[in-house]
Amino acid sequence: MISVQVDPKSMAALWDLQQRNTQALKAITPGESGYDDLIADATLKLRDAAVQEAPRLTGSLKSAHRGILAAAGTGQVFVDPAVRNPIYGGQPSVYGQIVHQRKPWLARTLHLHGTRILSEVGVKLFRRLDDIYKGAV
Repeated sequence: MISVQVDPKSMAALWDLQQRNTQALKAITPGESGYDDLIADATLKLRDAAVQEAPRLTGSLKSAHRGILAAAGTGQVFVDPAVRNPIYGGQPSVYGQIVHQRKPWLARTLHLHGTRILSEVGVKLFRRLDDIYKGAV
């Protein structure tokens, strides 16, 4: 097994970007659809699960995961193509595809965590719909 010593300061900026992504997702309100916050919640949980499952050498692949609200009703988790590995200079979005062929962490994320996360958010959705229905009656 390969081991690399990484100065935490070299990765600080990348982890800061991921933390700002977390804050942005948590700040999303129900919006016009009434459900954007739930989609953001599921997206954030899936992103965090993908980070947990991602292989680690320097940490840049883990820190490059992002979550966004794409089209209405759609969350998206991806490896940010703007990120550069500060240790080796490569792009996690490029070498991550090669790594994924050897260790498919995104598929593993969906398999191990997807159903649970979507179920948790689904419960919140049904509670919200129940509250709306009770308020309308």
